[in-house]
Amino acid sequence: FYPNRCPFCDGFIKWDELCCAECDGKIERSGNICSVCGKPECICDSGIHYDGAVVPFLYEDVSKKGILTLKTGHGMTAAEYFGNAIADKIHGEYDMIVPVPMTKKKIFARGYNQAELIAKTVSAKTGIPVVNDALCKKSDKEEQHNLSREERIKHISGLFGEGKKNIEGKNILLCDDVITTTATVNECARILKDMGAKTVTVTAAATTPLKNT
Repeated sequence: FYPNRCPFCDGFIKWDELCCAECDGKIERSGNICSVCGKPECICDSGIHYDGAVVPFLYEDVSKKGILTLKTGHGMTAAEYFGNAIADKIHGEYDMIVPVPMTKKKIFARGYNQAELIAKTVSAKTGIPVVNDALCKKSDKEEQHNLSREERIKHISGLFGEGKKNIEGKNILLCDDVITTTATVNECARILKDMGAKTVTVTAAATTPLKNT
């Protein structure tokens, strides 16, 4: 038996809570981000392939800790917390939620895809089905964390590909954990549009301020 802990501060919480009241009050809400690109300072003129963005938090302090613990497997309730927050902000009709994919090798090493865990919570609250075979990730290159936006755009080329699912004419919610430079979600959106998707709306738990991109 392991006691329930807050995924943001690691403090003890009740068995039916997702985080402590203090962290829930301190987490950085996204506020007036661009509703299209999902960034605090609009970069829509840089060539965005998706049609909108739904992002409840900024990637700072509290939310950053939650996402990092989710990635390391020590704060799994963060996926449910973030998914609930996304579901509360969703408006409009969507045919499916498509998580940004990971390679099978990476999933085997980590045990899960954190974007899929968030997507499953969104699905549970909204009834929109999660579809995992619309996209695939072909390979893992070196990590992108320290790359500029221009470097990430070049780096991302060829990493993702089309899946088996027919998405012709569908309205898609593309789900990731964090939007940084937009390179990953933009490439995935481009592929989905090439496959015939009618619209692609990006959603993520958090978006980085421009200074971090």
